[in-house]
Amino acid sequence: MSSASREEKLRAYAGQASERLVGAGQILAGRQTMGGPARGNVPPWPGSEDPDFHGTLSAIWLWSRAEALSANDHFSLNMAAAWDFVNSHWDHFIPVALGPAASDEAAYDCAMVLRAVLADPHILRSEGEDDRRRDRAASAARLLGAYVNDLESPAGREFRDPGFLAWSLASTPGRWATEASARWFAVSSRRPTA
Repeated sequence: MSSASREEKLRAYAGQASERLVGAGQILAGRQTMGGPARGNVPPWPGSEDPDFHGTLSAIWLWSRAEALSANDHFSLNMAAAWDFVNSHWDHFIPVALGPAASDEAAYDCAMVLRAVLADPHILRSEGEDDRRRDRAASAARLLGAYVNDLESPAGREFRDPGFLAWSLASTPGRWATEASARWFAVSSRRPTA
């Protein structure tokens, strides 16, 4: 398929994609906790009260994409509450280093911070403003960059899938992110010697 026909198909289905993202966003918004100490949390399933850091970041990504495609700020209050949750629970989910003492999900959480920030281009463009989201992205990228830089093998799945981690890092502006993701891609392309 040529890229021209692919682009035509993407444009043709943009309205339908927008509707589906808005619908999914409404489901997540209905699940979001809007009061108490976990305000902004998007739990993993209906009725759960478990704090879900990367689930909340995934909801931010979805809401940002839905707003961009629909050209409507349906979910701005949900995103603000979700970012409040991320900021208030940061220290619980994001360690100072992604070493052996870090949770299995910490590297994935850092990658999801980057995905959520990248979904909203206004965050990275707001250089003059004091934006904690941009600071969180820089911190997550530094942690993830060091982690990916130290990987000796591209093996790993689930929350430690180095392909997803490197892709998230490579998408992030910044020299340290580019260098670390380039090193991972070099490691992943090595063939084992027998």
